[in-house]
Amino acid sequence: RLADALAQVPDSLGERVRPLTTVLVSSERYGVALLPALERLAVETRLERRRAAEATARRVPVKLLFPLVLCTLPAFALLTVVPLLAGSLRSLRL
Repeated sequence: RLADALAQVPDSLGERVRPLTTVLVSSERYGVALLPALERLAVETRLERRRAAEATARRVPVKLLFPLVLCTLPAFALLTVVPLLAGSLRSLRL
């Protein structure tokens, strides 16, 4: 039977296809309208992917903090602070 075969699909393809197979199985077994169920699944999947992308985007600044400080701060110090200190040391000697 088709519903039984669809119920076995997540075992071979993985858990990510379970919502799709659930919709297809319920449509086959109980006569649920397929189009609204697939549209709802598509909306939920898009929201889930968007949330995952936003969570990843929120972690980016934390991951960039160390390289930014390691690479930018020494260059900033060499270009701004060191000349100021050298100039003030020269003025103290004179």
